[in-house]
Amino acid sequence: MKKIILLVLIFFLNFSACDNKRATLGNYRGVPFPVISALFNSRMLLLLKLTYATDSPLEFSEINNGTGKIYQDKFGTGTGFDVPPDLFGLPDAKDLNFFIDVGEIRISSKYTAQVTAFGVIALNDIRATKRFWDRIAPVRQVYCTTLYTFGGNSCINTSKAFPLTAAQLFNGDGVKYPSNDPTAEAYVSEYLPVADANSTKYSRYMYTGVFIRNFITGWARENNANITTSRFDNNPILTGGTNLVPRNNFIAGTPDADKSSRNAPLMFPVFYAAGEGHQDMDIRPGADPYILEVRMNIKEILMVHSYTTLNGTVQTMVNVSDWRRPHSSEQDMGGNILTRSRVVYPETASSLQITGGTRSLTHYYTLYRKEETNFTDHLPLAATPVKDGISKIKYMNPGNYRLRCVGDLAPNIDGHPETLIRETTFTVNTAFRQAISVNLACP
Repeated sequence: MKKIILLVLIFFLNFSACDNKRATLGNYRGVPFPVISALFNSRMLLLLKLTYATDSPLEFSEINNGTGKIYQDKFGTGTGFDVPPDLFGLPDAKDLNFFIDVGEIRISSKYTAQVTAFGVIALNDIRATKRFWDRIAPVRQVYCTTLYTFGGNSCINTSKAFPLTAAQLFNGDGVKYPSNDPTAEAYVSEYLPVADANSTKYSRYMYTGVFIRNFITGWARENNANITTSRFDNNPILTGGTNLVPRNNFIAGTPDADKSSRNAPLMFPVFYAAGEGHQDMDIRPGADPYILEVRMNIKEILMVHSYTTLNGTVQTMVNVSDWRRPHSSEQDMGGNILTRSRVVYPETASSLQITGGTRSLTHYYTLYRKEETNFTDHLPLAATPVKDGISKIKYMNPGNYRLRCVGDLAPNIDGHPETLIRETTFTVNTAFRQAISVNLACP
């Protein structure tokens, strides 16, 4: 009799769940029985990377042409130089600790929204902000490469991220960031300019925002002493370090008046707006899994900077190089961290094998869509250091591509390869899992 009652209850619960209209395919938001929701959420893997290279980035010991030393900004006197720094105890790149607090990651399909000349969306109120962003990854994640407190609130003790996980931000694998698939049922967005909305069913996203709350590199000096007053996850970093977010929010030389009335911060969020020719933020219908990769150029361009504080003291810190926006002792040193996003379907994507290279720690193969024209304000779609024999790039969607050989050469040796050596173009057709071979001499 008990078994019969149990079977009746199971049938009743299953029937109730199926009868709930919110539990139907493609309408998972807010479902009280999240079985179908969980299936859809699992088809997207969100990877966060802090590397210029998408594939096989340099080891920390290989940066700065194999010395493993952190780059140093120009130090001297006069216009164009940082104030003399305090380099006592400066670690090599491999020994530098990182403490990273990411509030969330968002994407948006609202291509009609206004973009200012500074590349920032003009969102003037909370309602506009909520309409603009899709909150695909609202869970705060804290990453650290070492313990910073013996209390109960550290990266390890709160299980937010182990040092091994934090290392994945820099080794090319990327951290698997908790997220939800924004397209339970792929659809043509009301903002999507397509000729035939009935035959073209996919979701196109145009923007990404990585909301970084705190980013501390574990070495900084002021007044002939380590800075140990910086707080991370509500704990002081006793080993030393300073928060990069305030320093990177504005371009050097930005007037204070513009900071509050005109310019949005550049690191909260680090913002990506798809440029001309960008074609890799489309999510197609179906249940096949895909990867949303979000990356920022940090590892390869670590650089020591110094500046005069409001108190008249000199602070020396490890930030990123000023390859794009020069810094000369100002408190602000932003505009040099870029981000780029792409969607790939690993089960069908093609791979690229590049021959003609001679191993170099200062040269890269960089991949762009053939239609792209801006190579300064956007990261490449994909990139990898040049190796002997075959250099590989893992994922490519169908389309026309531009492959470039680029180098980090004098006079601007700063970790970012600005100098074009040579390039070629090629095409990937719609066949699945092709191994495309392209020859391009480099360097």
